[in-house]
Amino acid sequence: KACDLESGDSRAVFKNISIDMRQFNKLRMFLHAEQGEIAGLGDGDAVGFIRMGNDVTQNYYQVEIPLQVSSPNASTPEGLWPEINEINLPLDVWQQIKSIGISEGSLSNLIPNYYEVVNGQLIETPVAENAPYTLGQQRVSVKGNPNFGEVRTLMVGIKNGRPDSSSICPEVWFNELRISDMDNE
Repeated sequence: KACDLESGDSRAVFKNISIDMRQFNKLRMFLHAEQGEIAGLGDGDAVGFIRMGNDVTQNYYQVEIPLQVSSPNASTPEGLWPEINEINLPLDVWQQIKSIGISEGSLSNLIPNYYEVVNGQLIETPVAENAPYTLGQQRVSVKGNPNFGEVRTLMVGIKNGRPDSSSICPEVWFNELRISDMDNE
């Protein structure tokens, strides 16, 4: 739960881990969003994100997804965990972004470049950090020089995705973060 999230503001939790992700092809996680203590939360107002890397400030991979708000009366798994809120990301999109960043010299920028992922495909034109979100599209970025072989920090959080300056008060649940589609060769 997070209240008074102003435009562009975020709240997150992190965990120190040690994982080698080089043999996997997908990152997946279910997300759920609902009204917090203050009414007025609309679809896409809250954005869930996962950040992982060597640290959470200088060398990381990030994926963001605008969240559909579940009805207060939802009682089915599909109502509570809408498919449109699921992060289902091919890990090679981060490798593609890293290649673009190396060739352009943009990985060390203070603000990383953000790219849209539509139906598992990277759109290679950067979008502005504060560009409006579209339900069902994931936004990804890479900052610094993170390493899939040495992921040591994991962060999950929410941020205000409203284009105006109004604050939000969402409650977001994160469930079953997993890497899948192991390359057995």
